[in-house]
Amino acid sequence: MCTDYRHYDGFKHLCHALGLSHRSLVLMLTAYLDVSRGSEPVYVLAGYIASVGQWDRFKPKWDRMLSDYGVDVYAPADLDLKGLDGNRLGRYKGWSDEKASAFQRRAFAIVKEHRRVAMGSGIVTSDFHLKLSWTRKEGGLPTFYYVTALDLLKNVSAWAKHYKVREPIQYIFETGDDGYYEIERLFADMYKDPRRRDLYHIAGYSRQDKKKVNQLQAAGIWAYECYKYVVNQHLDGKKRPVRESWNALFRHYDWPFNTMWDKDNLPLLLKMYKDIGGLVG
Repeated sequence: MCTDYRHYDGFKHLCHALGLSHRSLVLMLTAYLDVSRGSEPVYVLAGYIASVGQWDRFKPKWDRMLSDYGVDVYAPADLDLKGLDGNRLGRYKGWSDEKASAFQRRAFAIVKEHRRVAMGSGIVTSDFHLKLSWTRKEGGLPTFYYVTALDLLKNVSAWAKHYKVREPIQYIFETGDDGYYEIERLFADMYKDPRRRDLYHIAGYSRQDKKKVNQLQAAGIWAYECYKYVVNQHLDGKKRPVRESWNALFRHYDWPFNTMWDKDNLPLLLKMYKDIGGLVG
């Protein structure tokens, strides 16, 4: 069940096929999820869930913002990228701090207006290898994708149960991350099982390119901020100041559904991983 109804040309036909009214489909939920990792030993899968209607209102505002700044994508890591001389490199080369900050503020305002909940799962990978002697057979990045995806699904289920969310959720992953086909097989197995399909509210799943599906750019922002949060708060036991950009996006409402794992709590992750169907080898 990998239909992505947001990119389905026959919208009315799809409503009819699903036995839904146009309004019902607009109220359905979509989770946009992206991976963030960098030079530090941290791996994060995170993003946002909102209704189809909320995401539809998000898109033209985001498109207008990108057009106004003359870029095709919001890339948070690139926005932070500077050379030794303090000047920006790459995609945003030549941008002043004032321009970059204004771009960020506008993007954050659009995200905050249209999100419903932020979700995330982050792992200190060096602690993972040190603390746990197990791994999936494939090892490497697919392991972290698989583990964080299962953990994030657990967070989705907890959120839905706590707030009595009943709408089905379409899961959209960003293309290009190692391990996606593992996730596709996982979702295919879950979709066949009515209990697990209902537990995680799975309507469907697919992957898309963030340059074409700009809701994934919003997911990438939260994934990047979660990555930096884990680096600053969980790496090597040395706590660094939390980024102002994290504080600008953070809501206490979201906090229970964003889980960060280091050497102190990784055994609990292993237990949950087993409990919700993870493969241990």
